[in-house]
Amino acid sequence: MANNRIKKDYEAFLDGYKPALLIKNDAKIFSRLVEKYPSVLAYKRKDFDMYLFFQTEKCKKKYLHQNRRYEEDTYEDHYLLGVTLGFPKKSVEFFSELYGGRLSLEEQQEKERYKVGIRWAGFCFSTHLDLIEQEIDWLWNQYLHPKSENQPLYVWDYEENYLEVPYRNLNKLREVCEYIRKKRGLIPTYTNK
Repeated sequence: MANNRIKKDYEAFLDGYKPALLIKNDAKIFSRLVEKYPSVLAYKRKDFDMYLFFQTEKCKKKYLHQNRRYEEDTYEDHYLLGVTLGFPKKSVEFFSELYGGRLSLEEQQEKERYKVGIRWAGFCFSTHLDLIEQEIDWLWNQYLHPKSENQPLYVWDYEENYLEVPYRNLNKLREVCEYIRKKRGLIPTYTNK
């Protein structure tokens, strides 16, 4: 892991640029959030509950209106949660397709070969190797904020430590993606639908 401290999702939320935050009810930050921000119980688990916090009451109402009681772990459920949390749309679609129960085991395994993790300025999500450049460019432009600027990007290939990319350095991002592709024996495959 790089020497720089990776910014946490709740820090980005408290800084005001992350639109929503999903956390366990036993998280240390939970009690500070309960009183100040609108929230909903997003998932009820055996050992804990997951709450979704919003920057505004308007955002909470929009989420509840769109939710329409989607079944857990479906494409629709993952998609709504991903866009609500502020992740790039194509990455949300990729994740939702991957884990939304629509793919056969073989299709899922093949797509997972192209999956990488992204961490930047309090955002943490999975995406397809071939989408990284456009999705990161969108992320950097969408969340222009004094407390997000100059935060390094970390790409996690799920096999090693995070690979660090300096803020807005697309050349280094391309190098990291090429390194992962070569290591996995992959060629670009993603096609926009």
